[in-house]
Amino acid sequence: MSYEITKRTLAETPFLFMRSEVKQEAIAEALGTMFGSVFQYAIAQGIPFAGPPTSRYPCFGPGLVTIEAGMPIAGPGEGEGEIQLGSLFGGEVVTTIHKGSYDSLGQAHEAIQNWLEDNDEEVGGAPWEVYLTDPGEVPNPADWLTEINWPLKGA
Repeated sequence: MSYEITKRTLAETPFLFMRSEVKQEAIAEALGTMFGSVFQYAIAQGIPFAGPPTSRYPCFGPGLVTIEAGMPIAGPGEGEGEIQLGSLFGGEVVTTIHKGSYDSLGQAHEAIQNWLEDNDEEVGGAPWEVYLTDPGEVPNPADWLTEINWPLKGA
Protein backbone atom coordinates (compact mmCIF):
# COMPACT_ATOMS: atom_id res chain seq x y z
CA MET A 1 0.00 0.00 0.00
CA SER A 2 1.22 3.50 -0.83
CA TYR A 3 0.91 6.29 1.73
CA GLU A 4 0.91 10.05 1.31
CA ILE A 5 2.92 11.40 4.23
CA THR A 6 2.75 15.07 5.14
CA LYS A 7 3.79 17.45 7.90
CA ARG A 8 1.30 19.60 9.72
CA THR A 9 0.99 21.55 12.95
CA LEU A 10 -1.56 20.50 15.55
CA ALA A 11 -2.84 22.35 18.61
CA GLU A 12 -2.39 20.64 21.95
CA THR A 13 -5.69 18.92 22.76
CA PRO A 14 -7.05 17.74 26.13
CA PHE A 15 -7.28 13.94 26.13
CA LEU A 16 -9.38 11.79 28.48
CA PHE A 17 -7.93 8.28 28.51
CA MET A 18 -7.13 4.99 30.21
CA ARG A 19 -3.65 3.49 30.26
CA SER A 20 -2.89 -0.22 30.06
CA GLU A 21 -0.06 -2.61 29.30
CA VAL A 22 -1.11 -5.56 27.14
CA LYS A 23 0.36 -8.22 24.90
CA GLN A 24 0.36 -7.23 21.24
CA GLU A 25 -2.28 -9.83 20.35
CA ALA A 26 -4.63 -8.33 22.98
CA ILE A 27 -4.56 -4.74 21.69
CA ALA A 28 -7.93 -4.84 19.89
CA GLU A 29 -9.79 -6.29 22.87
CA ALA A 30 -8.12 -3.84 25.28
CA LEU A 31 -8.97 -0.85 23.07
CA GLY A 32 -12.64 -1.86 22.93
CA THR A 33 -12.83 -2.07 26.72
CA MET A 34 -10.89 1.14 27.31
CA PHE A 35 -12.85 3.20 24.76
CA GLY A 36 -16.12 1.97 26.28
CA SER A 37 -15.05 2.93 29.81
CA VAL A 38 -13.81 6.39 28.82
CA PHE A 39 -16.91 7.05 26.71
CA GLN A 40 -19.28 6.06 29.54
CA TYR A 41 -17.35 8.13 32.07
CA ALA A 42 -17.35 11.24 29.84
CA ILE A 43 -21.08 10.94 29.16
CA ALA A 44 -21.84 10.51 32.87
CA GLN A 45 -19.71 13.59 33.70
CA GLY A 46 -21.11 15.71 30.85
CA ILE A 47 -17.68 16.08 29.22
CA PRO A 48 -18.01 16.97 25.50
CA PHE A 49 -15.89 15.17 22.91
CA ALA A 50 -13.66 17.01 20.42
CA GLY A 51 -12.97 14.17 18.03
CA PRO A 52 -13.08 10.44 17.38
CA PRO A 53 -11.58 7.67 19.52
CA THR A 54 -7.80 7.90 19.72
CA SER A 55 -5.04 5.62 20.96
CA ARG A 56 -1.48 6.58 21.79
CA TYR A 57 1.42 4.15 22.12
CA PRO A 58 4.04 5.45 24.62
CA CYS A 59 5.93 2.14 24.69
CA PHE A 60 5.81 -0.58 22.04
CA GLY A 61 8.06 -3.53 22.81
CA PRO A 62 8.32 -7.20 21.89
CA GLY A 63 6.54 -8.29 25.08
CA LEU A 64 4.05 -5.68 26.27
CA VAL A 65 2.59 -2.62 24.59
CA THR A 66 1.62 0.44 26.63
CA ILE A 67 -1.63 1.90 25.31
CA GLU A 68 -3.42 5.12 26.18
CA ALA A 69 -6.90 4.94 24.70
CA GLY A 70 -9.62 7.55 24.93
CA MET A 71 -11.18 10.63 23.43
CA PRO A 72 -10.06 14.21 22.83
CA ILE A 73 -12.36 16.51 24.77
CA ALA A 74 -13.70 19.99 24.03
CA GLY A 75 -14.52 21.22 27.49
CA PRO A 76 -13.28 21.11 31.02
CA GLY A 77 -13.02 17.70 32.58
CA GLU A 78 -11.24 15.64 35.17
CA GLY A 79 -10.14 12.06 35.42
CA GLU A 80 -11.10 9.70 38.20
CA GLY A 81 -9.66 6.33 39.13
CA GLU A 82 -8.32 4.65 35.99
CA ILE A 83 -9.62 7.49 33.80
CA GLN A 84 -6.92 10.13 33.38
CA LEU A 85 -6.82 13.60 31.88
CA GLY A 86 -3.78 14.50 29.79
CA SER A 87 -3.19 16.02 26.40
CA LEU A 88 -2.32 15.07 22.86
CA PHE A 89 0.88 16.62 21.51
CA GLY A 90 0.74 20.14 20.15
CA GLY A 91 3.25 21.02 17.46
CA GLU A 92 4.57 19.64 14.21
CA VAL A 93 3.70 16.04 13.31
CA VAL A 94 4.16 13.70 10.40
CA THR A 95 0.84 12.19 9.42
CA THR A 96 -0.82 9.80 7.00
CA ILE A 97 -4.18 8.13 6.48
CA HIS A 98 -4.45 4.34 6.46
CA LYS A 99 -7.37 2.80 4.57
CA GLY A 100 -8.19 -0.74 5.57
CA SER A 101 -8.28 -3.15 8.46
CA TYR A 102 -6.65 -2.34 11.78
CA ASP A 103 -4.60 -5.52 11.31
CA SER A 104 -2.53 -3.74 8.65
CA LEU A 105 -1.93 -0.44 10.49
CA GLY A 106 1.69 -1.46 10.98
CA GLN A 107 2.29 -0.76 7.29
CA ALA A 108 1.38 2.91 7.78
CA HIS A 109 3.61 3.21 10.84
CA GLU A 110 6.46 1.62 8.89
CA ALA A 111 5.92 4.06 6.01
CA ILE A 112 6.19 6.98 8.46
CA GLN A 113 9.33 5.51 10.02
CA ASN A 114 10.89 5.22 6.56
CA TRP A 115 9.87 8.81 5.74
CA LEU A 116 11.46 10.03 8.98
CA GLU A 117 14.75 8.30 8.11
CA ASP A 118 14.71 9.53 4.50
CA ASN A 119 14.05 13.13 5.63
CA ASP A 120 16.45 13.22 8.61
CA GLU A 121 13.63 13.93 11.05
CA GLU A 122 13.48 12.69 14.65
CA VAL A 123 10.49 11.47 16.64
CA GLY A 124 9.50 13.82 19.46
CA GLY A 125 7.00 11.68 21.38
CA ALA A 126 4.58 8.80 21.29
CA PRO A 127 2.67 8.20 18.04
CA TRP A 128 -1.11 8.03 18.06
CA GLU A 129 -3.95 6.76 15.90
CA VAL A 130 -7.29 8.50 15.32
CA TYR A 131 -10.07 6.12 14.26
CA LEU A 132 -11.99 8.18 11.70
CA THR A 133 -14.43 5.44 10.73
CA ASP A 134 -16.90 3.83 13.14
CA PRO A 135 -16.91 0.08 12.39
CA GLY A 136 -20.51 -0.01 13.63
CA GLU A 137 -21.51 2.31 10.77
CA VAL A 138 -19.05 0.99 8.17
CA PRO A 139 -18.84 -2.79 8.62
CA ASN A 140 -16.38 -3.49 5.78
CA PRO A 141 -12.80 -3.20 7.19
CA ALA A 142 -11.49 -2.38 3.70
CA ASP A 143 -13.28 0.99 4.02
CA TRP A 144 -12.02 1.97 7.49
CA LEU A 145 -9.91 5.14 7.74
CA THR A 146 -7.32 5.71 10.46
CA GLU A 147 -5.19 8.84 10.82
CA ILE A 148 -1.70 8.21 12.17
CA ASN A 149 0.37 10.99 13.76
CA TRP A 150 4.01 10.96 14.85
CA PRO A 151 5.28 14.05 16.73
CA LEU A 152 8.52 15.59 15.48
CA LYS A 153 11.40 16.42 17.80
CA GLY A 154 12.00 20.11 18.29
CA ALA A 155 8.62 20.95 16.82
